[in-house]
Amino acid sequence: MKAILGALGAVAVLGGAAAWLFLSREGVRVVLKPSPPAVTAEQQLRLRGQVLGVAPSLSLNGTPLELTADGHFEHTLPLAMGPNTITLAAVGRPKDGAPEETVNGVHVVERLEQADYDTRHFYTASGGLSGFTRGATGLKAARDSFLTGDVDVELKAEELTGSVLESYDNANRPVKGGMPMRVELTVGSGAVRVALKPEEGTVQSEVARPGAPVTLRGRSELHHSKYHVRLEALDGAATDVVMRVRY
Repeated sequence: MKAILGALGAVAVLGGAAAWLFLSREGVRVVLKPSPPAVTAEQQLRLRGQVLGVAPSLSLNGTPLELTADGHFEHTLPLAMGPNTITLAAVGRPKDGAPEETVNGVHVVERLEQADYDTRHFYTASGGLSGFTRGATGLKAARDSFLTGDVDVELKAEELTGSVLESYDNANRPVKGGMPMRVELTVGSGAVRVALKPEEGTVQSEVARPGAPVTLRGRSELHHSKYHVRLEALDGAATDVVMRVRY
């Protein structure tokens, strides 16, 4: 991510996910959660955050944004192919009686075609999970012609922001062409893309939404002694994410 800060920049960890802060020395600040990605394949970008200060205002690329009484904002921005420059300008006072100040932040978000993004950025992880548990269920219990092993694992997360890689081992292989996997994914809110990258060919992916779970059958490439499944929240944070992987 490229960022130009009006005075001082910092990274904070809020609720398990990184958030960029635009800070002035006196304390007016803009908090974005999650922070905008440097590269994406999505057609639009949802910006969510809060301006902290007395009587604040905020503009995006010169256009005023509406703030709630406590300074929160949300805006969806269409993205053109290639680099997109996002300029945020906040005006406010750090405390009652203090002089008004302006804090500027600039992000550049590059939009790529989905196939290019998958190929170049599959192993990039820019987010995190919170409130998650992992477990194994039904080992050796379910068999069909698709399965080549006996591993059956489950991930449950209260929230997913950005993108994460989940890693899986198989001590008996590698398999030429990648490990055959079956991935089942459900979400309570938001949208999550799940993807597998084979050793050759294009990345296979599906998008799960509330009430619309997905089952992805494909091959995962052996990379750094691990097989990977990639999860990416597409519309801000996704909640109640449940993924079951069999391979």
